[in-house]
Amino acid sequence: MTVFEKQEKRRREIALAVREIMKKTEFDKITVDDICNATGIAKGTFYHYFSSKDSLLDQIIYPIDDFFSNFEEELLEIPGFIEAITQFAENYATYVTTSGMEMCRTVILAMMSSGNSRFVSHERGVINILYKIISHWQQKGEITSEFSAKEICEMFVVVLRGYILNWYVSGGEYDLVDTMITHLRLFASTFCINNDASNNNK
Repeated sequence: MTVFEKQEKRRREIALAVREIMKKTEFDKITVDDICNATGIAKGTFYHYFSSKDSLLDQIIYPIDDFFSNFEEELLEIPGFIEAITQFAENYATYVTTSGMEMCRTVILAMMSSGNSRFVSHERGVINILYKIISHWQQKGEITSEFSAKEICEMFVVVLRGYILNWYVSGGEYDLVDTMITHLRLFASTFCINNDASNNNK
């Protein structure tokens, strides 16, 4: 293992510890001292890996990209656009709900902060996989070419995040997985050229 790989491993370990703290405490109320106490490291060590507490956000928030990388091949091999989107929605909603309400809140606040363009970048793993699914089925002629694959992908991202925001502000009172699956299937069907094909995927 290289020095860089060791450093990245340690950063992930610290971030995972903070995610555990966040199950009981809001991120903005967590101090660097709290993090050091939970991880057993000195302040100097913390600042060796992170320039500030806020710089932890990337490590805390973006593991969803790693999570989805495990499913990329499987998602791209699913026969049918509706079914591929269904599985994508299930994986996405499952990740959000298992990460917890405070993580959801932290992600929402981070998205609202200025200059956080990485959230909408197509280079992000989770968005890139969604784009690949859409592009694949557009090339197959199953979904409309009225919009580019990138435009359709952006529409899906907005819808996905809208449901997550609504789930959070409602206090997680409904099943996000079931709701997202049902509604994303319906939304995906609006892009299908052959309605019979989309009905067969229901």
